[in-house]
Amino acid sequence: MTPLHLCRHRKEQNERGEYRCESPKVIGKYVPEDICQYCRCPDHELNPATWAEKAANLAKAIVDHVAAGLPRASQEEHDRRLSICKTCEHYDLNTCGLCKLCGCGGLKLWLGEQICPMKKW
Repeated sequence: MTPLHLCRHRKEQNERGEYRCESPKVIGKYVPEDICQYCRCPDHELNPATWAEKAANLAKAIVDHVAAGLPRASQEEHDRRLSICKTCEHYDLNTCGLCKLCGCGGLKLWLGEQICPMKKW
């Protein structure tokens, strides 16, 4: 996982490794690191994933896909996911439509059990 970005809302960490968040959307709740990592609060920029992190994310998706029995998304589901991705601020046309945050796109859209790390699909 990439190092957490600077955030004025992130406060102390509890014994489970979650952070207390003072974002106006969350206020006072503890959130896990993966949610904190992909926070969309407008007062800070998200750190784009490096190519190494994108490769690691893809490798994990493939391992999870095999473990799930190789479910394939239908053409309709693929098209639905792609249309959502194309409207996302993290969709990067300069990298053939890969997500700037995690690197998903292309193949991952066909993996039936996968979800968007931003919880958009």
